[in-house]
Amino acid sequence: MLARRKMYFSFLDFFKMMKYLLLGQQTLVVQAFEKKISEYFNEANVITTASGREAIVIALKSLGLVPGDEIIVPALTLGELIPLLKKEGYTVVLADVDEYTFNVTAKSISKVLSQQTKCIMVTHLFGVPVEMTEIMNLAKGKNIKVLEDCAHAMFAQANKKAAGLWGDISILSFEGNKPLPAYGGGAIITTNPDLISYANKVLGKQYALKFPILKKYIMTVVEELFLMSPLFKPVASILFSEKFQVTFEKYYRGMNDKVRPKSRFTSFQAEVGLENFERYKKKQNENHDKKLLLESHLDLKKYRVQKYNSGDICSFYNTTILCDDAVAAKKIKAKLFKEGYDSGIGSEVIDCCDKYFEGNYQSQYAKRIEERILLLPIHGGTSNRKVKSITKLLNEF
Repeated sequence: MLARRKMYFSFLDFFKMMKYLLLGQQTLVVQAFEKKISEYFNEANVITTASGREAIVIALKSLGLVPGDEIIVPALTLGELIPLLKKEGYTVVLADVDEYTFNVTAKSISKVLSQQTKCIMVTHLFGVPVEMTEIMNLAKGKNIKVLEDCAHAMFAQANKKAAGLWGDISILSFEGNKPLPAYGGGAIITTNPDLISYANKVLGKQYALKFPILKKYIMTVVEELFLMSPLFKPVASILFSEKFQVTFEKYYRGMNDKVRPKSRFTSFQAEVGLENFERYKKKQNENHDKKLLLESHLDLKKYRVQKYNSGDICSFYNTTILCDDAVAAKKIKAKLFKEGYDSGIGSEVIDCCDKYFEGNYQSQYAKRIEERILLLPIHGGTSNRKVKSITKLLNEF
């Protein structure tokens, strides 16, 4: 069974973990990782966090936002983000996404912009850059702050400029299946030194904890071994069934749905991140080649692929296609699964966030995309032969 995603882990990281548990936090290693990230972002200010979600919370406060302030968020994004922002006291307003790029646009943002808007959050969904030039022009004209969510977009570029260098402040995620994996954690990036001062103040009071990262390491290893094992298909056929799917997805996503206010990014993660930086930067080219191979064999009269500007560099760790309708999507997922290819369950890492607003908002495109999307594997475990096999099955449907 070929899983739709590949979690990073290396058995050699066990020795890095043992070193961390024995010697404790090595501040110089964390600083070296932050410097590596900073160099990539043209010497921008970088500070690591315990998670991408914590990075978002701290970044918004660094921008000066206070409870009651209005934030525009994509209607298609990580669902848990909405309750997280509401818990912080912010007023959340959804902007619909483009039906072709799956990203928010200046036009969709303009439709919901108000005098109360203090911040616009943009997500480079699945590593495809948002139209940042237009959005930044809109935001600057209204004196509105912009936060870039680059959780999917490390190594991506828009108009030859790194995703993460457009907004006032940006965040990264280093989860095990992200473009730069380091067993979780996140980072805040900004070219404005004044904005990093709040983050430094908050994170300076926190400590690198041993148990949470040890647990994360063990869970990542177990998950990847399970995905690679013969048990994956029979167990997944039960967990992904209609009877258990909602419960399983809620539990699985809930395992990562925490912001640890006292925890820091660890030197163990930093050491892994440093080791992975160049390797995973190159992997983006390999993934891109597999995506192009898939699209070159795919019947584009039956399916729609996520579009992006030809001059942009995307950061693919999955590739996505849209089916004609939600019923067809379910049937195709079942067919692929039967043949040994996992193409996702439920809403995966994205949600149409209408459901968090009790019928007060109805997106035109976000819901359609959520219901019709398939996530297809193009990771390192996917050979060109398997890519062609997947497209053959899709075309025969």
